[in-house]
Amino acid sequence: MTKLSFLEWGVLSFHVSRPLLWAISVWLYLIPCGAHFELLDVPKFWAGLLFVTFPLNVLTYSWNDMEDQNNDKQNPRKGSFLMGTSNTDETHLVTIRSWAFILNIGFGLLFAAILGFYKVLVLCVIVLLANYTYNNGPTFRRGPPPMDLLVPLGYLGLLQFSVWLNDVQDLPRLAWVFHVFMALRSQDKEW
Repeated sequence: MTKLSFLEWGVLSFHVSRPLLWAISVWLYLIPCGAHFELLDVPKFWAGLLFVTFPLNVLTYSWNDMEDQNNDKQNPRKGSFLMGTSNTDETHLVTIRSWAFILNIGFGLLFAAILGFYKVLVLCVIVLLANYTYNNGPTFRRGPPPMDLLVPLGYLGLLQFSVWLNDVQDLPRLAWVFHVFMALRSQDKEW
């Protein structure tokens, strides 16, 4: 393992977090906020937006990178600055994932103080279950249909997180249906 400077750790963590995919997290977080421009002055709104971009994504994708290193080396999309790593030392990924867990625990405690323990527990279960199932559990991401479609639905927890954190009205049912199909569509192999 090569020794990295603090700046190099930061750049690698940023790279692992898949900045290109932040758009999905930001979209799902902002949708319930609609035209609530008053939220721009509320610190918890910004804390939530920060959380769904970097800490949550670095946890999600460092976990994935650790479990999928061999496939990533063959994937032409990997290795670009915006789409993740392809040749990162496993010990670096272990360190990044460990720090990501710690960072997420810190945010979890902050959000538990704001939302209450049980709402944060629900969100943690969604995040951990989706990540475990995708990376370590049954090979649902490779089939059998329709099981491979379950994991992307974990992204929808961001919609409910935003509703709870920002004290906004829950989304109409049709908005939920739309986002379910959006998440499922993201798994289309031809996309």
